[in-house]
Amino acid sequence: MDKNKLLLEYAKCFKDTPYAMRTYLETYDNTQNSHVPFQLFPEQKLMIDDYEKYNDNIVLKYRQAGVSTATAGWISKKLQFASKDSPEKILILANKLDTATEMANKIKGFLRQWPDWINVGFDREKNSQKHYKLNNGSEVKAVAT
Repeated sequence: MDKNKLLLEYAKCFKDTPYAMRTYLETYDNTQNSHVPFQLFPEQKLMIDDYEKYNDNIVLKYRQAGVSTATAGWISKKLQFASKDSPEKILILANKLDTATEMANKIKGFLRQWPDWINVGFDREKNSQKHYKLNNGSEVKAVAT
């Protein structure tokens, strides 16, 4: 892909999170026993739109609604597209450290899926399961409450 097409694609991904997620991210589908493109359900798309529009969100959900997975994908996009001048800081709080670490690992899995021309990469100094940084200064930290 030439430089102009990459710039246009980057701008499209920056502006349209559902497009970026379905184009570049995959998630595991138990019904197909394989990874599939990350197609958001209508409720997940509304949630992502609200994340983009509002700073504070409360999500009421039933179990297995895909909220954690969609949120992890959205966070990975926010982290990848953050500027060095304004890095994203993600703090994951859970009642157990294992639960918080699981979410951090889910985000990390999505971060690894972005193509090289988007992916900013992990900082070598700070890259554990519970706390990691990206080369753009963004970071994720998992803690127990």
